[in-house]
Amino acid sequence: MRARSPLLLALALAACGPASVRVAYPAGDSPEDVAAAKALSQLYLAFTEDDALADLAPFAAQFDETLRARGGSVLAYRSGTAGADPFLEALAPSAVLRVDLAEAPLRRTDFEKEVKTKDKEGQETTRKDPFTRFEGRLDVSATLAAPDGTSPAVLRSVSATESTEASRAEAAKTTDDAWRRRHGERLLKAAAKLLANALPAPRALTRVRLLNVDKEDPASKAASDKALRGSWEEASALWAERL
Repeated sequence: MRARSPLLLALALAACGPASVRVAYPAGDSPEDVAAAKALSQLYLAFTEDDALADLAPFAAQFDETLRARGGSVLAYRSGTAGADPFLEALAPSAVLRVDLAEAPLRRTDFEKEVKTKDKEGQETTRKDPFTRFEGRLDVSATLAAPDGTSPAVLRSVSATESTEASRAEAAKTTDDAWRRRHGERLLKAAAKLLANALPAPRALTRVRLLNVDKEDPASKAASDKALRGSWEEASALWAERL
């Protein structure tokens, strides 16, 4: 992904015509903002070992989606990264996020749940049925550093949980592996979202600019719409095609 400057986009939009819109765009001023934006622009996710969890693609996809909303993106991901990484030099990422996933044992808790029903006469009755609550937890530890490891590392740890309920009879027939196959992806996505939001925010500051829009030009209108929604990469791509 090629980074494009909001200022260049603003100049391009300014030449379009009399109509105008006011948009806010990311413009970090402090060295910390600039460093965070650069580090997260094309991130390489490196899982520390071949994980026994389900396919890690849902984690990487959700992490990328959440990170893009904050101004960053995932360039690639790889599991089983013990020792030298043969892809690191060729990918040339902006930074490397080394991720360690640890799944806690599935917890089962029996309890009684009140269930309301109506009898033949329409009278409401309440009974207590035996239920079981399943609670899964995924712990994530991550280290963000420059590809060569020279910059100070940023450490983050988060924990995601997923809870479901089933009747005692149904729960007795549900193995731990069966529960994980059904709910493991939700747990991965929840953990990915938490981790992405725990990283430094590259969009800490914004600026507001008046941009002119040519209403007769579909590309101009589309770019302004995307800019208003905060989709600066997509808006910039439209203007790069027509300039």
